[in-house]
Amino acid sequence: MSRTKAAALTILALLGVSLSACSPSQEPGRFYDEGKRFSIKFPQDWETKKGGMGTVVMAFSPQEGPADGFRENVNVVVEELPRAISLQEYTELSLVNMRKLLTDFQMQESGDTSIGPNSAKWYIYSHRSGSVKATVLQYFLVKDRRAYVISTAAEPGQFSRYKPRFEEIAQTFRVQ
Repeated sequence: MSRTKAAALTILALLGVSLSACSPSQEPGRFYDEGKRFSIKFPQDWETKKGGMGTVVMAFSPQEGPADGFRENVNVVVEELPRAISLQEYTELSLVNMRKLLTDFQMQESGDTSIGPNSAKWYIYSHRSGSVKATVLQYFLVKDRRAYVISTAAEPGQFSRYKPRFEEIAQTFRVQ
C-alpha cells in the first residue's frame, strides 16, 4: 500500500472517530425523531407506537386487567407552520378548533409553564368521542415555525391518578 493511501485511510479513520464523538449520544428508552427535531421519554412499561392517527409517536399505559377498556396515553403531534406565529396565537387558534371539533368540550384549567428551556402553555379539558369520555392534559410549544403538541388522556375517574405521570413525561420532552 502506498504512503498516500495509508495516509488517506488514517485521516478518514480519524475523521470518523472525531465525527462520532461530536454526534449526540442517544439516551436509552428515549424516543427520538430527528426529522421533527424532538425527543421524549416514556415509562419503560408503556407500549410505544410511531405514527398513527396523525401523531408522530403514541405511548399507551399497560392494560390494568381484562375490564380495562381505556389505556391512558400520551402522544406528540408536530405541525409545520406556514409563517412565524406566537405561542399565544397558536394556542388561541387551537382552542377555537377544539371547541368546534370535539364533542362536549369543557375547559377545566389552563396555565403557562416551561418544558426544558421552552415556554409552553397547558390546558386540561374533557370531551367525548362516541361513548368514550376522556380528560386531557395538553401542552403546546412553538419553536422555529414548528408547533409541538403533547397530549395526554385518561378516563375522567383515572385522570387525577395519572396526572403526575403525565406531567413527568411532558417534562422529558426536548426540542433538538
